[in-house]
Amino acid sequence: MGILDLELMFDLLDTDLRGYLTSNQLQDFHESLYYSTIDSRQIEAAIRSICGDGSRGLCPREQFTDVLHELDRRKILEEKIYWDFKTVDVEGKGRISLKAALLLFKAVHNELFSMKTWRSFLSQREYPELDVCFDEIKMFLCNLVDGGPCDKEEFDEEEKAISLQCCDNEYTNLKELEKLQEDEASLAVDERERMQQANKLKQGAERRTKRLDHEGVVALLHEDEEWDEKAAKKARHKVTATDLIQALRTKYEVLRDKLLLEMLKHHIGEGMWTVLSEDEQQERFMQLKMRIQRLRKDGKLDGANGLPGAGLTYSFNLLALMGFSRMGEEIQRLEESERIKQMEDEGKSNKEIEEELLQLRDKALQGHAKSEQLLVDLEQRYRQDKEMITSKLKGANTNTMATEEKLTEYGLIIREELRAREEAKFESAALSVGIAERLKTQLQRPKDDRKRQEQLGKERLLHRKGRKLPRNWKGEELNYSALGDAGLVDVLEDTVRALERKHSMERELLIYFLQGRESVQARSAAKKLSADERSNQLLVLRNSATRLARSKFNSTSSEQRAALCNSPGSCWAGGRGQARRHEGVSRCIS
Repeated sequence: MGILDLELMFDLLDTDLRGYLTSNQLQDFHESLYYSTIDSRQIEAAIRSICGDGSRGLCPREQFTDVLHELDRRKILEEKIYWDFKTVDVEGKGRISLKAALLLFKAVHNELFSMKTWRSFLSQREYPELDVCFDEIKMFLCNLVDGGPCDKEEFDEEEKAISLQCCDNEYTNLKELEKLQEDEASLAVDERERMQQANKLKQGAERRTKRLDHEGVVALLHEDEEWDEKAAKKARHKVTATDLIQALRTKYEVLRDKLLLEMLKHHIGEGMWTVLSEDEQQERFMQLKMRIQRLRKDGKLDGANGLPGAGLTYSFNLLALMGFSRMGEEIQRLEESERIKQMEDEGKSNKEIEEELLQLRDKALQGHAKSEQLLVDLEQRYRQDKEMITSKLKGANTNTMATEEKLTEYGLIIREELRAREEAKFESAALSVGIAERLKTQLQRPKDDRKRQEQLGKERLLHRKGRKLPRNWKGEELNYSALGDAGLVDVLEDTVRALERKHSMERELLIYFLQGRESVQARSAAKKLSADERSNQLLVLRNSATRLARSKFNSTSSEQRAALCNSPGSCWAGGRGQARRHEGVSRCIS
């Protein structure tokens, strides 16, 4: 009955009455019969095995049944070989070593194992020394063995030769990898030495220029080392174009370095990174930074996806983290004005225009971003800001920057750089800088900036959670310019640094009051109070703070002041829900 059914099936398939079926017809029939795909090479090999090499891929009626039986044998054997291959592939990378492939040949062919079949497999490989994948080995294992069986001694010799070859290949690859690492390390060392030499020459040139400006031609008669540059420091009363561009470059370099450091830690692994010495960490970082500098110089940052740490995913894109800069906001406003004009020409109402603009803004803020894309966006943002500052300095569009504007812009950029340096992570640094870039007169969209403030506060609270108040929470001592030598720019820099240090100290102390060890008892006591009791307590504390502000502050002990600061935060925290509490605290901390 089965033979009659197969003969009937052959007649149904052979619609042209040619007396044979092609390999494509056989493949379609087999796949419809078993509801699974089969490699076309297996079809051709089955026809060649049953019908001979001169069959040209055609299966006649007389051998149709035998070809189907051969296909069944190959299908069952391929499934068995697949699981044997997965067993040998202990690392799960889809490839096995050459020695493992030899053992798999021996296990499948058993006593019929032939060196001729094995050598035929090796000869057809384009790269014989590489690991073996399943697709390239399955056909040789499913085919009938060609050649006589080999004895045990011959197999042992082949296994030994393959083992030696694998060891040699691993040793060669290891040496090449070490050489590449040495090249990268030597390049990083050379680059660091070159940068140090360049900085030394630059400092020497600046030193000579300052001395010449300070003493005149007489300075040429003396050695530079004899001159006390600090004592002869000239006061700076105005901001130059070089000062502005250099400050902008430094600001973005700080952000880029934080991103590169996180990429490097992700690539190496947090555990391995902590094991490395400080010199080794610096060496790895310099290698990555040098590669980025080359890509930036060549304008090929789009190829950053090949860098170590590329593919690291962040929850927000750069626009969502930082928003538009002061310069970028002007460009965005011009683009939106053109879009509004275009939509007005299309006859859209004001409400439709506003809704479409809101949708476009929200869409731009959505989505994740990978580390390589953040590098590209940072570079684009830097060049955009640099181009805008340069055009203003040159007086483009009759909008030349006045001396006061230069001074203000310089102070703002210095503040943004300090904000970036304070944060431990790139996301926090980007959020902090983005918020600092916003002025009251340039407020973009309060809703978006409020979200950034809350996110920054949560990041800071999470980073400090469970930690003691740092010993250096007051920051480093500030070295102010001497009173007689300080110019307007020097005073501005000192003022910005002092204010940022003051705000940082207040922020650290507030975080400590909210989640330090001493706050646990106060929060617990506040949660036990009723809503009315908490309100009354807050009123009493406000009055106490007012009296303290009006009295001599020094007359109050530090313990009383700490208790006074601790209590309001605890009462406030105890009277809010968890989500609401985190939201409000985050805004305060940011």
